[in-house]
Amino acid sequence: MPHYFIALVFSGFAMIAAWGIRKACIIGEIGGSMYHYKIDANPIGFAIAILLRVGIIAFAGADIAYACGLIGDPILAIQQVLPFLPRGRGAA
Repeated sequence: MPHYFIALVFSGFAMIAAWGIRKACIIGEIGGSMYHYKIDANPIGFAIAILLRVGIIAFAGADIAYACGLIGDPILAIQQVLPFLPRGRGAA
């Protein structure tokens, strides 16, 4: 897959996650079909949901930097830290 396509796809993921964070902070609630957190009723759940979206943005940024040749493969780095994960791209 071309590197520019990888960067484009992960840029889209990062923008969607950032939009979700912005929307959640404005209205004070976040959720989906399986969970729903209001900042007044459950601030810990709300914070965890926001942090998960921040993690998506961080991973997307790392994958974009990898696609541009600036850093090594972030998935290999995660697999070295968490050896129980299945081996994916570029793994020997």
